[in-house]
Amino acid sequence: MDRVESKASSENNKILKEVSQLEKGFKDVSQKLGKLELESHSFQKSLSNEILERRDLNSVFRKDISSNTKEVASLHSKSAVLDKDLSFLNKGLTAQKTEQDQLQSSVAGLTKDISKLRNRVLSRQNCQSTNWVNNFDQHLNYKCPGNKVLVRAESYHTNGTEDRRWKFECCDLVLSF
Repeated sequence: MDRVESKASSENNKILKEVSQLEKGFKDVSQKLGKLELESHSFQKSLSNEILERRDLNSVFRKDISSNTKEVASLHSKSAVLDKDLSFLNKGLTAQKTEQDQLQSSVAGLTKDISKLRNRVLSRQNCQSTNWVNNFDQHLNYKCPGNKVLVRAESYHTNGTEDRRWKFECCDLVLSF
C-alpha cells in the first residue's frame, strides 16, 4: 500500500511541479507582456508626437517651396527624409504590435495548459485481486502483471510456522482530466 501511495504521491508531485513551472512561465510572460504594453504605450505616444511635429514641419516646408528653386529642392529632400523616417517609425510600431500579439497568444496558451493540469485526477482502473500466492515456509516472489501497480497487500500470520501468507491487489493507474 505504501508503494502505491508513494507512486501516486510521486505522480502528484510531478504534476504539481509541472503546474508550478507553467505558473512561473505564465508569470514571466505576463510580466513581459505588461512591460511590453508600457513600452508600446510610451512608443505610441512618442510616435504620435513625432508624427505631428513632422507633419507640421512638412506643411511648413511645402508652403515655402514656391520662394526659391534651390530652396524647393532642399525642402523636397527634407520632406523625403521625413517621409522615410515616418515609414520607418510606422514599421517599428507594427513590429512591436505583432510581438505584443504573440505574447498575448502565449499567455492564453499557458493559461489553458495550467487549467488542464489543475483538473487532473489519478484513479485506479481494471483492478485484479489474487488468491493466497504462497504457503507457509515458502519463498514469496510476486509481481503485478503488465504495467499494473500494487495497491493492496493482505497477509495473515500463524505462530506455529512463524510465517505469513500473502495476497495482493494490482490496478492500472490512470491520469485523467
